[in-house]
Amino acid sequence: MDATLAEWQRIDDILITTQLASLLSLAVLNVLAVRIGLNPSQRLRTRLEEVHRGDVLDMGAGFGPDLSPVAGTVEMVLQRNQQVVERSRHQAADLSRALKKPLAILGIEARKADVPGP
Repeated sequence: MDATLAEWQRIDDILITTQLASLLSLAVLNVLAVRIGLNPSQRLRTRLEEVHRGDVLDMGAGFGPDLSPVAGTVEMVLQRNQQVVERSRHQAADLSRALKKPLAILGIEARKADVPGP
């Protein structure tokens, strides 16, 4: 009877050891899966920070099937913003050129009005 109990105890020890090893393996695999799974989001975050700093103007590729549409949409927004800024610069330059002559005439007229006549 003692031999049977000892054998059952040995089987219990083996089962507990394998269960603990399995749990530890699953925990390590979960951590790896999460890190690998979130790697594209980290790359997207890094690229967005670079865009925010002005280091890069395009998002690039390689964000995986889930985040590539998001990166594409951000890319379109960035391009649209760049077009709006360029158009605003051109409009400001056009306005500056359009006001140059009238302002010069006003300046001449103002100086004439300040000069006392003979």
